[in-house]
Amino acid sequence: MTPKQVDKEARRLTIIKAAIALFSRKGLAGTTIQEIAEEAEIGKGTVYEYFDSKDALLAGAFDYLVEEMNRYFMRMIEDELSPEKKLRSLFTGMIEFMETTPGDVAEMFLVFWAEGILKNPAKNAGEMPGHYDLKSLYSEYSGILVDIIEEGKQAGDFRADIDSQSLAAAIIGSLDGLMLQWVIFEKAFSLEEIAESYVDIVLNGARAR
Repeated sequence: MTPKQVDKEARRLTIIKAAIALFSRKGLAGTTIQEIAEEAEIGKGTVYEYFDSKDALLAGAFDYLVEEMNRYFMRMIEDELSPEKKLRSLFTGMIEFMETTPGDVAEMFLVFWAEGILKNPAKNAGEMPGHYDLKSLYSEYSGILVDIIEEGKQAGDFRADIDSQSLAAAIIGSLDGLMLQWVIFEKAFSLEEIAESYVDIVLNGARAR
């Protein structure tokens, strides 16, 4: 009888999703490999076949969520959209991603921040223990926003005197702040409604007069 073939990538993803579910609720320190195995409905030894530590699992969770986020965003900023619509789509797209992606994504990013910054403050959230790099992620999305803002300035849609880097940083900071408050207040308000209001304020200030 032929042994049953195991889809290793599917199992790896199952373990990552189980880890995300637990890390987002209990944090890294409060979660054990045994609990992750139980959540994934596999043996503890099987988890170690794919990840040799919780830090490695945290890095795997980071890579998975970033890949999902990138796939989501690429659909949001099509080439034919105007710079203003791209900016709106990118901002509201982040909110939609946080609200609709299975698993506690917002809580999981708080875990990434906490583990990264607390364990390696000297590098200002650069290359983190567990081999994930928040600094590169922020730089990538900042670069996307800067390109959109510059495109709008060149098209005459946005004010020429805007500092694109500063505006990009402000937008990212606002998203982070909204996400943090959403978690603190146990998702008692609509991120989507607040995002719509905020992006209107940003665009009204950025438009060429």
